[in-house]
Amino acid sequence: MELTKSELLNDLAEQIIETEGLNLGGAKIEYLFASPNITKKIGGKTIKTNKELNYYSDADFIIEISQDVFNVISKEDKYNLLFNQLLKVGWSTNENNTETKYYIAKPDIVTFNAINKKNNGHDWFYRIRECNSSLYDLNPKEADLFSV
Repeated sequence: MELTKSELLNDLAEQIIETEGLNLGGAKIEYLFASPNITKKIGGKTIKTNKELNYYSDADFIIEISQDVFNVISKEDKYNLLFNQLLKVGWSTNENNTETKYYIAKPDIVTFNAINKKNNGHDWFYRIRECNSSLYDLNPKEADLFSV
């Protein structure tokens, strides 16, 4: 797997943040394409950086997207895939609002379903999963293990 910074993902993320009114607590996020993929069963993932990663970058989070999957899904599904990753950026401040702590937000089924509702009930996750399954010729059992 090869990782490369992506201005395309960065620009799309800026659009999503503005359109959806996301407050990410000032988090610095690096957007990377994993080529050809993260794994055959992962379309995207969000990583909270640690001390070792901070040696190489001042980012608080890294969002990786499997490039092969991204290349074959619709514009709408690209938006939803990255939107879903951005929703994993969690943050809180201390009582005095002087220190921000970042964390990976737990999956939120309400928010996940809100993305579907916003898209007129279209189930973006299953469309992406099916594209991924076709791309890598996965059997149904393997396809069921797909995650974003």
